Amino acid sequence: MSTVTKRCVVNFLKPAFRQQGVAYVRQLSASLRAQDQMLLVKEQPGQEEPMIFPGIWLRDNCQCEQCFHQDSLSRKPLRWNNFDTKVKVRHITVDESLQSVNISWSDNHHSSFSLNWLRERNFSQKPSGNF
Repeated sequence: MSTVTKRCVVNFLKPAFRQQGVAYVRQLSASLRAQDQMLLVKEQPGQEEPMIFPGIWLRDNCQCEQCFHQDSLSRKPLRWNNFDTKVKVRHITVDESLQSVNISWSDNHHSSFSLNWLRERNFSQKPSGNF
């Protein structure tokens, strides 16, 4: 198990919380498959197949104000010629309350991706034929 994966597992184990008097555990987790820089995201413990995302694709699709133009729903053109294709995931955390995965990159940038956004772009899903 890589150092990044060990840190992620420790950070992601959350205690049970209560909703309407019923206790349950929800453990959003994310880990990095270091050999190919693939981010693996699981919504529940025991989930058989994680959502999978190429790290470089996530960095290229960062949704922060610095990288993404909300009005046109597109990447900012200033990044097109300056994108570092060798960027790597440095650190991963999850925010259970915000349902998001947060990534620190080797280029000192930080990205946050909502669970809903990730679900809609899951690379592990088989094509649905809707394209």
